[in-house]
Amino acid sequence: MAWLVLVALVVMRPSYASMAMDPGGAPVLCPAGQYFMVSMESSEHNGCVPCRDNEISAAGDENCSPCNEGSTSNQKHTECMACRAGTYRNSDMSRCELCPENHFSEKGAGECMQCQEMSTANAQRTECVTGCDLDLGYALENRPHGEVVEVTCVAGLHTVGPNTITCDNGQWSPYPTCLAIESRFYCKGNGADQRAA
Repeated sequence: MAWLVLVALVVMRPSYASMAMDPGGAPVLCPAGQYFMVSMESSEHNGCVPCRDNEISAAGDENCSPCNEGSTSNQKHTECMACRAGTYRNSDMSRCELCPENHFSEKGAGECMQCQEMSTANAQRTECVTGCDLDLGYALENRPHGEVVEVTCVAGLHTVGPNTITCDNGQWSPYPTCLAIESRFYCKGNGADQRAA
């Protein structure tokens, strides 16, 4: 007895059952950044519509996909873009927002982190910076990052250069030089500078 083996060649046709169809029954492929919306009211309102904020789609996608926390969609809704450092976006927010005061974040953050004690966030909210100790002669005071302090010389001396110092992440800018006043100048009626005796 001979066994007969039959091999069937199956040709697969694309299934459009899950795809959006136009009123004529043809599949609708929406462009990237859009999806096919079916109106319950009337077939006249069926069509491709843009994805919502923080959602994206590729060409032909039936639905839009949400962006992860820490990212937001571009204007065309074709790509999720990470929030820049110093900003964040959680699932309740429509766009990336600046971190609150005394908080910072890295690129693509879904939340901001609070700075530790004795430090504060920089203006861009990208890192925490520490203050500077200021020796007052009788006590030390911690001043915040970015604070500008005026420096005065004791009587009989004058400052050379800027008379301020600035706290920059735990370090003071260079102090001015105090020099002795050798002589005083005064102006006579004719406008010539003369040394005081």
